Amino acid sequence: MRAQTQTVAVDKPNIGIAKDGTIYFNEHRVSLSRLVDEINQTFPKASAVYVRADQRTTWASVSQVIAALNSARIPIKLVSK
Repeated sequence: MRAQTQTVAVDKPNIGIAKDGTIYFNEHRVSLSRLVDEINQTFPKASAVYVRADQRTTWASVSQVIAALNSARIPIKLVSK
């Protein structure tokens, strides 16, 4: 997953979710509990966050990230290959 997220521009808020559920925010590993704070600190005026997951990632991992972003009222754009 890390190799895939490196091809995405880091000037926008990008979240990658690896097949084991590891979360990356602009290429840096981050915990789910810190994700929203990291986004707000790095991109305080972001119009959306781009979320990409490995095709083998469980829905539970993806839905936890989406729920955290929705709770913080951060708009989400899902990215596919």
